[in-house]
Amino acid sequence: MLAPNKIQMIPRVLSALFIIWSFVFSANLTAAEKTHGVAYTNPRVYNVVHVFELVTNPQAIDRSRDLKLWIPIPREASSQKAIEIVSVSRPAGGAFEDLEHGNRMLFWDLGEGPRRSSYKVTLLYRLDSYEVQARVNPDDVFDKSTESETLIQYTRSSPTIGLSPKA
Repeated sequence: MLAPNKIQMIPRVLSALFIIWSFVFSANLTAAEKTHGVAYTNPRVYNVVHVFELVTNPQAIDRSRDLKLWIPIPREASSQKAIEIVSVSRPAGGAFEDLEHGNRMLFWDLGEGPRRSSYKVTLLYRLDSYEVQARVNPDDVFDKSTESETLIQYTRSSPTIGLSPKA
C-alpha cells in the first residue's frame, strides 16, 4: 500500500455513478416482474461517464508495483438491466469476474508504458434502471405473538430506549 504522500488519487464520477447504485434499489410496479412483493417499473436509460484520474509523483512510486488499477463495472440485477459498455478510453489489460458474487472488473497496469504525472481512464456505459417498489405484508415478516423471541428482542427497553405498554 502506498503512503498518501507518495500518490494522490482523484477519482471523479461525472455522471451519477454512485447515484445509480442508490436507484438500483428504489421503487414502482410491473406485472411481468413481480417477485416476492417487489415490483420493477418505469425503466430509465442512464448514460454514465466514469472517470478515474490518478495523479502521482513519478519519482516517488515503484511503477512495477504501484500503478495497478481495478474498476468495477455494473452487473445486471432485477432493477438494473441491459448494461452495455459503450467505450473505454484506454484498452484494459484484463477483465475479471468474481466467481462467488459475479462482480466484474476491468484491470489496467498503468506502469506499462511511458512515465507520466497523471493517468486517466474513462468508461462510458449505458444501463436501464428500474424503480423498485417493495410491498411488505407485516404478517409475513415474523411471529408477533407476545412470546416471540424476535418481537421481544426488537421491542424491549434498553439504557437508551424506554418503552412502555400502549394505554
